[in-house]
Amino acid sequence: MDAPPAGWYPYDEHSLRFWDGAAWTGRWAPRPGSPTAPPPTAGRPAWTGSPGMVATVIVLAAIVVVLLAVFFSILGFAALGGFGQDLGYHGSYVPLHPAPNR
Repeated sequence: MDAPPAGWYPYDEHSLRFWDGAAWTGRWAPRPGSPTAPPPTAGRPAWTGSPGMVATVIVLAAIVVVLLAVFFSILGFAALGGFGQDLGYHGSYVPLHPAPNR
């Protein structure tokens, strides 16, 4: 089935929408002889980005979340005295092989 040729097509009683031969574009125009009305918003997609753009935004958001989690983990560890703190081992150290006598 062939797609209709590129051109302006009626959308509703007040506006025309442009078909580029493959897909509807974001171009709108008032119908000749009708009062000028703003382009309709009903039926328009909320997101017109490509699927690759959506994936990029999701990956970047995930990276930001991970970096913030690491940052606040380090900040919390340092605030609790985690750097240079005694880790709680108070046993004695016994070497497996005694040092030679000199």
